[in-house]
Amino acid sequence: MNELANTESHLPSRLDELAMQAHMFAQNACMNLLQLGRVLSEARPMIPHGEFDGWCRQHAKMSKRTAEQYMQAYAEFGLDTKIAELGTSKVIKLLPMTEDEREKLLSENDVASMSTRQLDEAIKQQRAMLLKEVRAEVKEDMDRIAALGRDALAEKNRLAKENARLERDLQDSKDDIAELQAERDGFRDQLLENESAQARGDAERQPTDTLTPDVFSMAVNSFIGTCCRLPQMGREFSTMRDDDYKRYEESLRVIEKWAESARLALNNVSLKEAIVID
Repeated sequence: MNELANTESHLPSRLDELAMQAHMFAQNACMNLLQLGRVLSEARPMIPHGEFDGWCRQHAKMSKRTAEQYMQAYAEFGLDTKIAELGTSKVIKLLPMTEDEREKLLSENDVASMSTRQLDEAIKQQRAMLLKEVRAEVKEDMDRIAALGRDALAEKNRLAKENARLERDLQDSKDDIAELQAERDGFRDQLLENESAQARGDAERQPTDTLTPDVFSMAVNSFIGTCCRLPQMGREFSTMRDDDYKRYEESLRVIEKWAESARLALNNVSLKEAIVID
């Protein structure tokens, strides 16, 4: 609390001292521009809100706007004596420029020996040159972007053509597969037909030897032993491939036809015996 009171008690005396310095540096502003900017920057936080303009007019003999330019100059250049020697007008003209622009201007021109008009012309020429460079860079970027766009369009067209070719190749492959599948089905059907024809031929072929009851009984027993599972294969038939199912069906038809023919032969013999008995 005491430290705060002591600090506040010193504020008026320090502000009075800064007021004297502002008055002194204002008398020779060309040489002490940056010093004045320092004083104003240090004094402003101590001045009550809304009273800075009046304080500047009373002690520095300048408006708030001019004081702010001096403060900006101090913030930009510090206490650089080479900058201060340029004079108030020239320093103010340098403020809107970027640091790189100022360095380029000061390195390429003797700003201290220039008149204000010559400085304006130098700044104008430098800005025109910078604008030209920027435009050249923009044009170069636009040309590069345009080239990238053309390359991208060319690549898009190439990919579209390649995609169309691949689609044609895919369709041709599908057509070839369909053709091969049709040939395979044809071969399979022909094979089934040949097997059926052979089976029918075997069934219809007239035997050259005598079929005794013992031989027939042995053949039937052998057939039943091999094919006894057939009546219980209903579930397997329901899930079987069509071509396998057709082979079973064709073979069964051959057996049925053979059995029918054999039955007719036996019935004919029974009919003759019945006629003889009568």
